[in-house]
Amino acid sequence: MSETTGKPLLHLHMETVREFASFGYVITLTDRSAVHNGTFIVDVGGIGLPQNTKPTAGPAIGELTWPMPADGDYELVLHRRKEVSTVPFSIRNAVPSLRS
Repeated sequence: MSETTGKPLLHLHMETVREFASFGYVITLTDRSAVHNGTFIVDVGGIGLPQNTKPTAGPAIGELTWPMPADGDYELVLHRRKEVSTVPFSIRNAVPSLRS
């Protein structure tokens, strides 16, 4: 939920399988979405140091947030180097769920 507008948000949270002992690293995510076409496109970049380099153990984390789109069927397309993964999902009553 947006603190400023009170409207629901669609939130993407990614984290690495690997855990880091020294810093809470971040995953660089670039939004190239064309939501009007029913597609959320994200470039997954490398891992870097966060703005706050306070020692924190754990996985690297990347997050993006969009205004909640209307009910319907969508695709999340993730680009990582030469790999492309597509995740189909639906939104019903502002609740996303994976499609098979």
